[in-house]
Amino acid sequence: MIFLFFDEDQRSRVKGQRLATIRSSEFGYWNDFTPTLRYESTEAYVASIQRYVTEGLLVSPKELYYPVRLKPAGEYSMEGFSGGISHIELRSLDLNPLSSFGLMEEDAEFLRLLLFWMTLQPDFELSEVRQKSAIHNMKKAASLDLEKVILRNADGTRTGLIDKALEVLDRMEGDLGGSEVLDFERNKILHRENRYAEIILERYGDDFMKAGLALASEQHR
Repeated sequence: MIFLFFDEDQRSRVKGQRLATIRSSEFGYWNDFTPTLRYESTEAYVASIQRYVTEGLLVSPKELYYPVRLKPAGEYSMEGFSGGISHIELRSLDLNPLSSFGLMEEDAEFLRLLLFWMTLQPDFELSEVRQKSAIHNMKKAASLDLEKVILRNADGTRTGLIDKALEVLDRMEGDLGGSEVLDFERNKILHRENRYAEIILERYGDDFMKAGLALASEQHR
């Protein structure tokens, strides 16, 4: 289940936050519990989702609102996984109103590089603690003020989001070599005026919703 509509208390809580994205924040598209899945095999992955359906926590597998989902070819179903995994679905991106395509070319290329780089990393157990920490961190990363975000590590330690993001970019550059795409992403981390939410607020202020609808209409004529 997700919060499709905000009650008065939720609206006041959202208003009191400085969020770059509501969708990926704690107020966005999440289940009302934190699912943990198994990744040691396709069968184990499917079984871990089906368990939540059997227990009544999910009405159907499609209601698993996870930032990253494995998908079979064709229509999404648990039976479809019998043919293996076709692709990885990334659900953490908002549409970018600054691009007529809804996504900057540099960001698409960065995601490709990130996924490729991750395949080069040593295998590790994606434990329940790691998964819950990752979900917690993603919700915190929806803040407008990234400099204030502290991530929770699986071992109980804490890391600043800016430091962690720069660490990942540096490691990617060390393994893959430098690129304009990595520089593009690093500039958004280091200079908040380059972040999309900041640009939108600077350009449209509190009237960003009305201005965004007008911009969308203009771009898709």
